[in-house]
Amino acid sequence: MTRGADEVQWLPVTDERCGDDRFAGPGVRALHHAVDLATVPETVVLTAPLAHWQDLARRRPAPFAEYASLVEEPVSLRAWQIRPRAADVPVGPVFVNLVPGTVAEGMLELLALAEDGPPEFPRLAFALQRFTAPEATVLTQAAPDGERVRAQAFLGLAEQLSEPLYPDLIVLTGRRLAVHEYRVADKPTATMTADGGSHTEKIAELRRRAPVLRVKALQEIGALAVAVARRLGMPVTAEFSVVEGKPVLLSCRPREVPS
Repeated sequence: MTRGADEVQWLPVTDERCGDDRFAGPGVRALHHAVDLATVPETVVLTAPLAHWQDLARRRPAPFAEYASLVEEPVSLRAWQIRPRAADVPVGPVFVNLVPGTVAEGMLELLALAEDGPPEFPRLAFALQRFTAPEATVLTQAAPDGERVRAQAFLGLAEQLSEPLYPDLIVLTGRRLAVHEYRVADKPTATMTADGGSHTEKIAELRRRAPVLRVKALQEIGALAVAVARRLGMPVTAEFSVVEGKPVLLSCRPREVPS
């Protein structure tokens, strides 16, 4: 569905219009171009000028209720501000595992945070993404040459609550993505899925000093990150979850490299 440029537009990330930076920024463009390279959960992007979102919030008693069911719940919700031909600006935290009745509330909370954001980024976008509880989450950095992939592997979710996060740190190098470095963290706690959200959970003694993932799984994720970087022709940061042993691409975005 598409409306006027000054009203809310919403599209699945597979739609060709999501490949246009002006629609929802370079992060969505990157994810759009990666959907045939990796499994991507059902994702719907909503975008409108910040002023339009503010007007909806003022005029309607339940301003975002009509958007809360675009993706089957539970969902993850994230938001960011957009300016043409510029990197987007993330707004607030990523809300995970939202259940009925909480998606619209989350959008309102992120809108309030965006109102304090940079005025030169006048457009606000949301992404609603189908959530499935992961065994692990992996944040990767990769470049088109594929010579080096850096990864952080977390038990459960890469979401910091009351306790610090304890990721394993992995560096894969060369054409075969051989392990150059694998530092296994002592993980006394981790963030895990809970009813309607997430919570901090203590990790059993034997599990806390074990690697989050086997090398083969990390190499599969690393190869996917490299494939995305090659598709875009630039370095990327990509977030994967591991669900039932399979990697799922949650987000990716172009990564600026220091000169």
